[in-house]
Parts: sequence; C-alpha cells; structure tokens
Amino acid sequence: MLHRILLLPALLCLFSLTFANDYEEAWKALHKNDRKTAKVLLEKAMQESSTSVDAYLTYVYLQTFEGRETSEKDFFSKVYKKVPDANPYIYAMWFNDAVLGNYGKKKPHQWELLEKMMGDGNINGSMKSAAHYVKAMHYLFGNDYSGATKEWKQMGSVGPLWQLAGPFDNLSGSGYYKNYGPLEHPEAGANFTSLSNASISWFSPPVMTIEGWTFPHSHILYNTAIVYAQTFVQAPADMKVLLNAGVNGSLKVWVNDQPVLAESKEIVTELDYYKNYVQLKKGYNRVLVQLGYMDNSSPNFIIRFTDEQYNTIPGLTYTPAYQAYPKAAKVTEEPHSLPHFAEVFFEKKVKAEPNNVVNYILLSQTYLRNKKTSAARKLLTEALERFKDNSLLRFQFIQCLLKEGNRTLLSLEVERMKETDPNCVFTYNLNLQQLKEDEKYEEAMKELDKMAALSGEDEDILVSRIQLYGSQNKMDELVKTLQDAYNKYPNNVDLVSMMFRLKKNGYKDAKGALKVYESYLKQNYNYQVIKALAQEYNEQGMSDKALQLFEGLKDKFSYDPDQYMTIANFYYDKQQYNKAEEYTRKALVQAPYVASYWQSLGLELQQQHKDNEAMENYRKALYYDANKYTAREQLRELQKKPMVWKAFPETDVYELIKQSASKTYDHNSYYLLDEKSIVVYPEGATEEYMTMVVKIINEKGIDDWKEVNLSYNSNSQYLLVEKAEAVKKNGNKIKAEQSGNQLVFTGLEAGDALYIKYKIQHYSQGRLAKEFWDRYTFNAYVPVETARYSLLVAKNIPLHHTMLNATVKPAVSTYDDFTLYTWEMKDPAVAKPEKFMPPLNDVGPSLYLSSLSSWADIAAWYSDLSSSKTEDDFEVKQVYQELFPNGKGTMSEAERAKIIYTYITSNIRYSSVSFRQSAYVPQKAATTINTRLGDCKDLSSLFVGLAKMAGIKANLVLVNTRDNGLHAMEMPSVEFNHCIVKTTLDGKEYFLELTDNDLPFASLPSNLYKAAYLVIPEKSSDTAGAQLKYLYTTNRVKDKVRRNINVTIEGSDIKMAIKAVKTGNLTSGLRANFGKLTNEKQKEEMEKSVSSWYKNPVKLTSISFTGLESLTDSVSFECKYKVTNEVTEVGDMGMIKIPFGEIVASIDNLTEDERKFPIEYWSYEDTDEYETSITVQAPAGKTFVEIPKNENCTFNGSTYSLQFVKKSPTQLEIIRKAKIQRDNVAPADYAALKVFFNKIIKAESKYIAFK
Repeated sequence: MLHRILLLPALLCLFSLTFANDYEEAWKALHKNDRKTAKVLLEKAMQESSTSVDAYLTYVYLQTFEGRETSEKDFFSKVYKKVPDANPYIYAMWFNDAVLGNYGKKKPHQWELLEKMMGDGNINGSMKSAAHYVKAMHYLFGNDYSGATKEWKQMGSVGPLWQLAGPFDNLSGSGYYKNYGPLEHPEAGANFTSLSNASISWFSPPVMTIEGWTFPHSHILYNTAIVYAQTFVQAPADMKVLLNAGVNGSLKVWVNDQPVLAESKEIVTELDYYKNYVQLKKGYNRVLVQLGYMDNSSPNFIIRFTDEQYNTIPGLTYTPAYQAYPKAAKVTEEPHSLPHFAEVFFEKKVKAEPNNVVNYILLSQTYLRNKKTSAARKLLTEALERFKDNSLLRFQFIQCLLKEGNRTLLSLEVERMKETDPNCVFTYNLNLQQLKEDEKYEEAMKELDKMAALSGEDEDILVSRIQLYGSQNKMDELVKTLQDAYNKYPNNVDLVSMMFRLKKNGYKDAKGALKVYESYLKQNYNYQVIKALAQEYNEQGMSDKALQLFEGLKDKFSYDPDQYMTIANFYYDKQQYNKAEEYTRKALVQAPYVASYWQSLGLELQQQHKDNEAMENYRKALYYDANKYTAREQLRELQKKPMVWKAFPETDVYELIKQSASKTYDHNSYYLLDEKSIVVYPEGATEEYMTMVVKIINEKGIDDWKEVNLSYNSNSQYLLVEKAEAVKKNGNKIKAEQSGNQLVFTGLEAGDALYIKYKIQHYSQGRLAKEFWDRYTFNAYVPVETARYSLLVAKNIPLHHTMLNATVKPAVSTYDDFTLYTWEMKDPAVAKPEKFMPPLNDVGPSLYLSSLSSWADIAAWYSDLSSSKTEDDFEVKQVYQELFPNGKGTMSEAERAKIIYTYITSNIRYSSVSFRQSAYVPQKAATTINTRLGDCKDLSSLFVGLAKMAGIKANLVLVNTRDNGLHAMEMPSVEFNHCIVKTTLDGKEYFLELTDNDLPFASLPSNLYKAAYLVIPEKSSDTAGAQLKYLYTTNRVKDKVRRNINVTIEGSDIKMAIKAVKTGNLTSGLRANFGKLTNEKQKEEMEKSVSSWYKNPVKLTSISFTGLESLTDSVSFECKYKVTNEVTEVGDMGMIKIPFGEIVASIDNLTEDERKFPIEYWSYEDTDEYETSITVQAPAGKTFVEIPKNENCTFNGSTYSLQFVKKSPTQLEIIRKAKIQRDNVAPADYAALKVFFNKIIKAESKYIAFK
C-alpha cells in the first residue's frame, strides 16, 4: 500500500510532464511553422489543467493568424473560469473576436462575456468601465441611441461638461512645454492669446459628448494645437483617490494646480492607462487637463476618479463653472504614473516563464493597446532572436510595425513572410492585394480561393470576390454572388453599399436603392450611410427626408457643431437664410473661435441685407483666421471699398506693348515690365500680385519663353493666374495653355509680347504665419524697362527694409489702414554675366524686407520645430547601445562624436524628396534610421539626438550656402537651404557636415566657406544671443594637397613616381571616385585623370591607395606612369615641362581686362594649401643647365613660392608652396589678382633643360 501511495505522485508528475511536453512540442512545431501538427498538440495540451489555459490562448492566436478567430467562442470556459485573475487576460485579448472583438454589434458569446464581467466582483472597475463603453457601442451600431446613452453614463467619467480654452501653438509638439496662462488663470473672463494671435477666453459649450471620452476638437477645430479643459469636482469629504486618465495626444493633468500626471509623447491609450493618487479636499477641487496633438482630427481624453480597484467614487459631482478651490502646495518633481495592472502581470509572467512564448504575445498585445510600440518591439525582437522563423511572432511584430507606422521595416517583414511562409492566409492576402494592383484578376481569384480554403468563405472573402468580378466585368457572377451574400449578411455595410449601387446604377431602380439603405438603417447605425442616403434623398427631390436625417444626427450628436452647420448649409441652399442663421449661431455657441462659422454667419446675414451685422461677423472670421481671403473680399464689398489691388500703381499693359513695337535690344528678349505687389493684412495674411510683360526679340527668345513655370508652394499657397497670353504684333491675343503653374505659349513669333499676371495667396499656419519677409532684385541679365516693387502693409505690422547696391527710396503713401511703399527703377543697368560672379541678388540693386525684428525669433521658432524629432525612441536607443555597448567609459567627447559621425555617414544616405520630407521639420530619428535615408536636417537631427545621449553638446545649425550669395539674408527670414551641426568637443568648437558619406569628420565642403548660419538652441527660451554669423572655423580639417614626385628621364620619355596626400574636403572626391573600384578600374580612372595634364600619351603602371575605406582626415596614394615623347629636343639640349600636377592658378576663365563684379574665389578654389616637392634626375651623362629663377609672390593674404634647388649637377629639386585665402576678390583688386596669377603661370610654365 505504501508502495502504491509513493508511486502515485511519480505517475502524476510523469503525466504532467507528458502533457507539458504536448504544449512545448506545439510551440516547437510553430517555430517551424508546422501549424497542422501544432493544432493537434494544442488540442491535447488543452486537456491538461497545467497547460490548458496557455494552450487555448495559443490556439486562439493560431486561429487568428489563419483567419478563423470568429470560430473561437470558449474564452469564458477555457480561460476566464480557470485563471485566478481574468482581468489581464481579458485586457490583452480585448479586441480579439474570441473575446470581445472590435467595436460594433456584439456576437452572442461576446455579449454573454460582457454580462458575466458586469456581475463579477473580481473584475476591476476599469474593465467594467471599458465594458460599458463596448456595450454602448453595441447599442449605437444597433441604432439604439438611448441604450448607448445609459451605458456611457455608467462609465464613471468626469464630466461631461468642461470649460475649454484654446487653440494654442503646438509647433512640432513644443506646446507641451509652454505656459499659455490657463493654469494660473481659471477664472471666467481670463484672456489668453491663441495660436492665431487672437484674444480668447474660457468657454463652456452647453452640450458636450456623453460618450465617456471628451473630444475638444468638436469645439476647437484645429488639427494641431494645445487645448485646456477644466472642471470643478465637489467632494463630500477629504479623500485620497486614484485619478485615472486615458488620452489621444500628449497630456498634463493638475488637481488644485498641483501636477499629477504628465506625458509628453503623443500616444493613443485606453481609459485608465495613466493613474496617480490625489488628495481631494472637501468642497470644490479644480481639475485641469492640457491636451496636445499634431495632425490629429480626433484628440480626446478621459478622466475618472476611482478607488484602488478602479471603482467609481460615489458622491462626487462636477460643474464646469468656476468655483473657489484650495490650491495645493507646489511641487517641483515631475509626476509619475503608476504602472498598468495588465503590464505588471504579464511582465512578471515573461520573467517567471521566459520560454513560454504566448506570454510574449499577450504582453505585446497589452503594450500595443496603449501604443507602447517601442516596448512591444523590444519584447518581440528578443523573442524573434530565439525563434526567428515563427510566423505567429512575425505576425505580432507586423502588427507592432503597423501601429508604429514604420513603413520601411514593415515592407521588409512583409517580404520576409511571403518568402518564408508562402502558404498562410496572411501571405495569400498580400499576394491578392499585389495581384489586384497589377490587374491580374484571374490569378487574384485563385489566391482568394486559397484564402477561402484556409479561413472559410466569410464576409470579407465574399466582398473581395465581388470586387474581383467587377474588375473583370463578370456581371452575371457579380450579381448572383452579391445577391446571395447580401441575403446572408444584410448588416454588412460593404455589401449594403454594393447592393445600393447595383439597384441604382445596374437596375436603374432608384426607389429600390433607397430601400436598401433605409432597411439597413432600421437596425444599424453608420454615419457614412446616413450621409449617402441624405444625398440620395436630395437627388430624388425628397429634401424633407434629407433634413429629417440631418436633424436626427443633430439630436444624437448635439455637441458636434458640424451637425448644425450641415443643416445651416441645407437651409442656405434653399435660400432660407434666417433658418441658416439660426443653426449657424447654434454651432458658434458650441465652437466660438471657428473662423469658417463666423464667415458663414456673415454671408447669411448679408443675404438678409443685415450688412452691419454681416461686416462684424466677417471681421471676427478674419480675427480668428487671417487666411479667410473670401471673407476679406466680402467685407470690403460691404464696406463699399475697392479691392486692395487698386492701391497699386496701374500700367496700361497693352499700350506699353504697343509702344514697344519699334524698340530693339541686343538680347533675345527683355522685360517691358517686371512688377511685384504685396499686401500684408493687419492680421498677418499675405497676398502677392505678379505682373510680367516680356518682349520676344528672336528665335532664342522664343525658346527661352515658350514654356513658363510660375514659382509657388502648392502646400501653403494658392495660385490664381489672371492673365497668361501672347500679344501678337497685330494686337491679337492668344491665351497660353495652362496646367497648374505650368504655362505653354504656342505659335510664338519674334516680336510677340507675353503678358503674365497672377496672384498668390499664402495659407501658412503657425507661429510665423503672421510674419512677412521678401527680397526683390530690380535688374536682370536682360534689359528691364520698368522694375517695380510695391508693398501695401497694414499699419500695425512692423516693417524693416534695406536696399543694397542702389539708393532708391520708396514712395510712401496711405491707403485705408495701410501704408503703401513703392520702389521703382527705370532701365536699371543690365547685368552682364561674368565667370565666378556672385548671384545677382548680391551685386544687383536688391531690396530686402521683413516684419521680424531679430534672428532670435527664427532661432526660437526652429528650436520648437525641431526639438521633438530628437527624442530617444526605440531605434535611437538601439543604435546608441550598439555604438556604445559599455557606455561612454573614458572616451573623450571627440572620440564619442566621431563614432556617431562615422555611424551616420556609413549607414545613412542623403535623400531629399518633397513627398517624403517637410521643408523645415526634421523627420523622426527612428524614420531616418529605418529608411537609411534623410536630408540635411534629418541627418543633423539624428546626430544631435545621439550626441545628447552621449553627453555631448550639439546644436542644429541653419545655413544659407555660398552659392546663394553672401547677402541673401540681410533681413531675418527662413530662406536657409541647408542644415549642419555645431558641437563643442573637449572645449573646441566644430561644425559637422553630415550629407557627404565620403567626408572626414570636421571637414567642410567649399560652399560652406563663410556661409551665413544661425545656431539653433536646444530650448527656444535660450535665444537671447541668437544672431546671423558667417561660417569660419579654425578647427575644421584644412583642405591640403601634398605631392612628392620623382621624375626619371629615359630618352624622350619621362617616368613619374608619385606619392600624394589629400586632406579634408579633397578626400571626398577621391573616395567617391575610387573607393568602390577594383585596382584595375582604379588604374584606368587614374590614367584618364593624369592624361588630362599632358598632350602626349600616358601609361599608368601601378596605383595604390590608403584611407579610402575609412573616413580618416587624409587619403594618400602612390602611382607610377610613363609619359611618351615628353622630352623636347633643341639641338643637343633636352627640355621637359615641370610636372606639377595640380594647377594653382589659371586665367582661362578670367580673360576680361576689367570686371564689374567680384570673383567668388571659393567657387574657383577648393584648396587651402599646396605643397609639391619634385625631384628630377637628369639622364645619364647629362647635367642641368639654365636653372629657372625662384619666385615669391603674394595677393590679399594668399602666398606662393617656387624654389629650385640644384642638389647636384644631375639632380634638381623643385619645391612649390601655396597658401590660399578664399575670400571674394573685389573688382578693384582684379588687376592685382591677374598679376599674381600671371606670375605663377609664368613661373610654372618654364622648362628644365639639360645637356
């Protein structure tokens, strides 16, 4: 008996191990993607208590991967009832069909689970609150709004009414760190300054959403902003409670002005994700929320006060009206949120069971519910390092990348899945989408059949099948399949929409089509279907029914001002302007700072001839949005004021053209008129009016002007072409063909004139939108008979201007509330092109204007714009760890900086494409790392981010490269075209160029020599010393050439043995041209290069490089070659020309005797120093004769020396040294430069003689 008792535990252990092995073996099968075997093993493991839960969860994820998750309905019996705490499991699998599925009408097993959760005391209050929301959405999508309302009210949310303030500036997320005043001023009537520079106050919408979550966007219609919401909670006694929050955006929460929650990153969370304990005082307590968001049309938040089990605190009441409250003591610590219960649970599970893969999936799903994509990626990456081919894990990883928006890695993962697991539903679906894009519909249908065989012919499969039939024009199959599918799934909105179109367009049964939508909406709610039905009612003349639908939406969503505006527009179209006014006013009560609503109200009042009221509302529209140009025109019309362009000088263009008939110039074309007129309105909006009248003189002029592109920014400007015509010699006019900003003039002849007039309206948003800057050059490389620049600027706008290279004073007058400035030049000097001359804006008569008072404004703006792009997210942390696996250690700052520099230049390629990148905003560092592509600001931003982590001070630097001239930025503006980095390393200042993958650390390209630059501080508050400077640094690597040459003379040939070293920027070309070539190719390319120095044939025999592979300061090479017939015979004397290699001076492009414009020496010269040592060995039996004289000369800081040293009768050493100063050469110094050059050329053109 004792033996049997002792044997029983051993047997139980054996059985446990056996069943445990079934589960483990199932995962081994999954690691090999043997899902068929895995299913069998999982079904066995589900029978054993120790593995049943994990086996079932794994089985559900497997079914999900295969598109069969809808078949799993046993979560309650197989998980919920078996685990001690079901909360984290339900939370992790919330949106899986086996649990609760996506928001919408619930299936029976899902509804049953919701009911059991509501009655279970072990389910915490947070889960129940979320369950109420799910139930509400079930009722809503079932068209039972009252049922939904009851559920929403049970969520325990603070509200629904709040006071709101906003919008405030949130440039690139920087608003999170700003103080706009609402924290200090909770009182009614407090005034704040909005992002449009308007004065705003707290306002209380009479109706707000009752859906648990608060959606400020309905009342503050900006997609990028900071908004504040406050309410006052009355507590029956002092109490310590949990404040819980969920958010879509960045978040700060204060209670009684004490910060309790803060998250700077904009993420989307579930309710109660953030939480902290707070002390509510008896009586009223202030709750203030700061919500920040960018490019987001649905920012929202939810606040709940609960006990430790997340149950709502009874007895609390809320009012948005200001109440006196006790201010809490100030704290300096940043508030921290308590961890989420589900994350804590599964993090412990992963730690305790590191080999149980299902816990990794559950934890990653938990993370992703709150968009913690970095944490999910890190977790799944660790799992994939062990099980790299497991498609279940790969599928989870793909979901993570989708949430993250990581297109590059997503593309790689998708392709990997297609290769490694070609026979899964996911791959079939990918193939299906590609085949549809490629219009290979027969093959796509076969792929769809494979999907159906695995996952069943469900609704999605049927919709895809019908779409494929339509693409193939197989109407009989389409109709039959659609009818069958619609009868089977009458509540599927895709099938409903298809059936509607079939009835309306296929059967021409308009009434039947209406019934499809009407029938659907009896038991379903879908906003798009309602709008489509309303449109159809209007088209069929049933406007009363359309209005009924609009009224229904308004009643359900009475917090949404757009519902009122829809009805207002309906009545406006019916010319019932008083009714339209009524509903627009209701919209404005809900959203008082929306300019378009004020403009609509103005128009409705204008139609009722209430002109004074209409004008007031147009003014308000412009006050809240200066870019409402139509409202401005309507206002001036009511004020009986002429349009603003009437203020500008008028020219009779056709008379001007007529008078030009007898004129001619020695050019291909010329300007009769070049005119630019600008209006800067009081609120800051800007319009430009451009007029060009050009006379064509000859055929070349036709080629120059037959196609014209009008320059404008389609992202922030609107172009209106008013005139684009050719005026023939007989006065006939022919309109140009136009597409957008492209004009084509057909049938042009010499003697024709072009008349182009267009308007550009600026629609800039943000902090600098109200600012103005511009520049205008009055002359050109062809004659300009009249050049005119006019500026009509509101008197409240500050204006700073300066004129270069001319003394033209503006004519100044007053026009309404504007000041009109007009600068005009008649027949300005024609600029004759000269080699190496500066841009015309540097040397021609040029006007610079700006409303900005200092460069600090620009520095602060760009600091905010770029700051959030250097956050240390997952990829940045990963790269940093790879670069510094042991931390900073004892490395110097310079060593750390070089490691970062080498990483970027070795791994990231320069790429600038407008559809991928913003003009100003750097892309996220993670995007740069993943795509391995970036433009100058992206690469610089990545360096700054990594440098910050490495403890290095680094700043972005905006640059205007030298090819744009020295004077392109005489006034504060954002006309920069490049971005680099300034860093301080071990006490020394360096500038770093990141866009050249072949450039050594701290080297700079030639076009940055004394270029205008502006250092951007890390914080926008640190701009006091910001000023425009010109880049010159003593710590850059100098651009030098050192060349040692041994020349041996053999008969009529010379043999050359060269050892050369190039440093700094000069190494970039060598690496680019030779770094990736084989030695044979290197010889071939070098031979071509060397041959350009000689007239006789060159044969290269050897070449070797050092320093091509790594970004060292220098690249050296050795080569040997022979030049045939290079010795010149004169009697018994032989001569050779000195083979210097590099040319220090040349006058090939400087042939003029005089110059009008400076020489931009940086564009002529790319080298700081030349050092050449040549040793020439005389032929046997011969000695050198007539040794040339030494030469020393200088010019404007540049020095040159050439020395001939006769080491022996048969050996001559030639030493050349040059140090070059690359500053501009003034026209007055041109003659001296030519003298300097000629001395060098003369010295270097001498021959060495021997006999």
